[in-house]
Amino acid sequence: MDAPVKFEQLVQFRVPTSMSAAIDYAAKQRCQSKSDYVRQSVVRQLEADGIAVSHSVPDAGSLYDRLSDGRQRYALIVGDDIAGITYYDSKPEDGRNWIPVVHVDSEPFDAARHWRLAPVYAIETGRVVCTYPVVAKSLEHA
Repeated sequence: MDAPVKFEQLVQFRVPTSMSAAIDYAAKQRCQSKSDYVRQSVVRQLEADGIAVSHSVPDAGSLYDRLSDGRQRYALIVGDDIAGITYYDSKPEDGRNWIPVVHVDSEPFDAARHWRLAPVYAIETGRVVCTYPVVAKSLEHA
């Protein structure tokens, strides 16, 4: 569940030392952080109590195409290579070849089951496509 999303609300609670150790053990069994394990446990219990919880996980495009302040990502193209990528308020007009960057997942992303690996960039006509390979969670990619 630890997708690259922002968890805005901090919720703290106290547990006995033995319960903390048990949470840590259970989380390690699932290759998760303690926070992720607790979040998923709370979601399951809320659903069991009949409370609907949104499972929407942002795709790579909605996470990275545009920042919350409105800046968009652009790539500087020199020859056939990407010379740099950064966020700007608008397309730079400095005489160099800047094209927008779009972000995609290689397949639908489920934070409970997948990892996003390091991105792969490809120059297409008029844009750079930044693809995040989505793979099943396992110790191999931890």
